[in-house]
Amino acid sequence: IEKRFELLAQIEGRMHLSEEARVSRAMWYRERPAPRPGDMAEESFFGRDDDMILKLAMVLSLADDFSLQIGAEHIAGARRVLYQARSCAAALRDRIARTAKQTIVPIVTVRRLIRKARRISRSRLSQGALYWGFLSKDVEAAIRVLKQRGEIEQRKDGQATYYFWNAEQPAGVDEPVPAPEEIDE
Repeated sequence: IEKRFELLAQIEGRMHLSEEARVSRAMWYRERPAPRPGDMAEESFFGRDDDMILKLAMVLSLADDFSLQIGAEHIAGARRVLYQARSCAAALRDRIARTAKQTIVPIVTVRRLIRKARRISRSRLSQGALYWGFLSKDVEAAIRVLKQRGEIEQRKDGQATYYFWNAEQPAGVDEPVPAPEEIDE
């Protein structure tokens, strides 16, 4: 393996497409499936497909026989790798979106509700979160995170539980930035 890497590092010159590779690439380019309308991730892949195919084909050609000529088989192999990566990217994107909806969005929502009210009862907080589609378990998890961060405090008043925005904690990016003359030096 080390010897092959040394040889690969020493190869110089310009790579060329064989006539079969050129025809294969042109046919694929005209017939490739268009992205779903509105799918930004798929559209970004679609716009870079040809560049990625060429780069992958160069690597496959060099790995195959240290040749500077890209064959139709290298274009076909590059297409397989690209479509496999694209299918994995879609699954990963969907997983990230589900995770964000399940963890990050409830925290941000609960944080905004408490920050806006400065003081809010548990029942009012649950109602506000329910309006945005979050269950009690989501609110509980968000409260734990916000308490650990020191952004909120929990206090009891008889039977009722209240959450207070911790004024000492920076409120985050959506806070207005003071004008330079308002800052004490």
